[in-house]
Amino acid sequence: MVTFKPDIAINDYSGLAAALIKGGGIGDLPPIVAPHLVESGQLVEVMLPWQFRPIDLAILHLGNRHMPRAIRLFKDFAVKMTPTLFPGLPS
Repeated sequence: MVTFKPDIAINDYSGLAAALIKGGGIGDLPPIVAPHLVESGQLVEVMLPWQFRPIDLAILHLGNRHMPRAIRLFKDFAVKMTPTLFPGLPS
């Protein structure tokens, strides 16, 4: 059994990525957050068989009428980015 005490706790993936790049240890950075860090060799995957458990994500709203701007912008962004981030998904 391995027991450890974390030195830092971060609830923001960009902060976690920065800490990992500076040698902050091992972290659970999802590959979707900054894949360029692994591709460039700045970060190295050390637990390849371990993966985050897949989850279903849905955007639900009452309709386009009176949709707040922030929700409309996020929805448009998600629709635009999904094929890029998840090329294996059926379209």
